[in-house]
Amino acid sequence: MATIEEVAKKAKVSTATVSRVINNNGPISEKTRGKVMKVIEQLEYSPNILARNFRTRKTNTIITVLHDICNPVLAEMIKGMEDVAYSNDYCLLIGNSGSNPERAMDYIKALREKRADGVIFVTPRIDEAIIIEINKIVPVVLVSDYIEDSHIPSVRVDDYRASYQITEHLINNSHKKIAYIAGPQNIKIAVDRLKGFKAALKDQNMNYDSSLVIMDNSSLEDGYRSMGEILSRTEVPVSVVVYNDETAIGALEFAKEKGCKIPEEVSIAGFDNIGIASLVKPRLTTVDQPKYEIGATSMKIMLGMLQGMDPQCEENILDYQLIIRESSEF
Repeated sequence: MATIEEVAKKAKVSTATVSRVINNNGPISEKTRGKVMKVIEQLEYSPNILARNFRTRKTNTIITVLHDICNPVLAEMIKGMEDVAYSNDYCLLIGNSGSNPERAMDYIKALREKRADGVIFVTPRIDEAIIIEINKIVPVVLVSDYIEDSHIPSVRVDDYRASYQITEHLINNSHKKIAYIAGPQNIKIAVDRLKGFKAALKDQNMNYDSSLVIMDNSSLEDGYRSMGEILSRTEVPVSVVVYNDETAIGALEFAKEKGCKIPEEVSIAGFDNIGIASLVKPRLTTVDQPKYEIGATSMKIMLGMLQGMDPQCEENILDYQLIIRESSEF
């Protein structure tokens, strides 16, 4: 394998000049650059990336910290991140905290030790003060989350507005009695979706009935249990807005098992448009957020910051779409 000294000797330049060509820094004439690149190709020279990264403390690695690697929404976001990272010669490491604060802090320790060039936090269950601290060490991008007045770029949909519109759809097209299965209230997007639900009720002159709002749910099992609570507290017909699709499918299954007609007696809408939402019977009304694009956009912002560019926009709000299906349409 050729060495940098051999390249320099054949190109009749110094090793420092070869290094500047490889790293694309310092004043180099186009003639000299072309001559060095030609020799590099002839000798099939490959620079020692590990050694160079050790000197510059650059790892070409991005960490994404998330709470559930099995979540289908997060899986699509990760794919978007990884595709962009790979095409730019970066490696994406996945830190799956499993909603365990101690595991999350292990990844934080790695960032404090600069074992990655940057971090993308996805719906973090981490104290905001820690995220702000990490942002002073390495660049940070937030996905499906935001920290006001922090100047940390975020990528998401308008969860408040989307929840408002899906609630408005159920009010106008289904039953006037309406319940809500809410997500964990330590997550901003869950808080915003609940706020959107409340605002839609208020604007439609409908009362907010706290007994029909079941808090802190995010799984199939949560949805199944929560629908049982709702049907024990009120009679059908009723409409149910749900924090996410996975929980909504659990709620749908409980209602079907109890013999409820969907949507004539119970209409249901979720959020995310995961793959199975179009396969369950009846198919689930939902909000489609561009999961892959959210992940890809977050990585593009990260790589731009690593190249010294300021984010063009701190809040990157992507478009969403209401997907109306049989679970809410008569």
